[in-house]
Amino acid sequence: MVDLTVMGPIPPVLVSLRTATGEIHRAVERLTPFFRPDFDRDGYLKWLHLMHGFYGVAEHAIKSSRFDTDTDWAYVSRRALIEQDLATLSATMPEAQLDSTGVLSALQKLRETPEIAGMLYVIEGSALGGNVLQKMLSRKAMVTPKLGASFFAPHGDDPNARWRDYVRLLAHLSTTANVEKAIVDSAVTTFNALQNWIVEGDRA
Repeated sequence: MVDLTVMGPIPPVLVSLRTATGEIHRAVERLTPFFRPDFDRDGYLKWLHLMHGFYGVAEHAIKSSRFDTDTDWAYVSRRALIEQDLATLSATMPEAQLDSTGVLSALQKLRETPEIAGMLYVIEGSALGGNVLQKMLSRKAMVTPKLGASFFAPHGDDPNARWRDYVRLLAHLSTTANVEKAIVDSAVTTFNALQNWIVEGDRA
């Protein structure tokens, strides 16, 4: 698991998030294909297509909420980065992916600002993981952040700075026990949806 510690005091909500999501976070990491012996450029493209579908639903929830106006958080669209990477690699753009089994339906219900903050725990945390994966992606899939892997570097060379901003946002938002619970529950929901989506994608 990526170490999500930050400089300075750790807000209680971050401790609660790490405790509540630790097991499902590890389960999702085990499902990712990057360290499989047969992972290659084709596997990389398949992953981008799979994530395009996931982020389509997640970002619709973000855009349908008041999160940006409530927090001034400038969200970087991962779906747009995926499309940019596929274009760079002259790969086929994804067709509309139907969630035929409803594994992403829970994400569509996340609308309140604390719920989106919980979803971002998964999304912004993955940016730290992407930074760790870049050397492996260059070797196995022949991509770099500037050439087909911008999805894995949404915040450039310093994802830690963005993570620190996110942690400060968490601390600002989690003013009551109910808000903290909403944040944590949403992060768990997002991890579960992601896990189920990857499993469905592996079966396809």
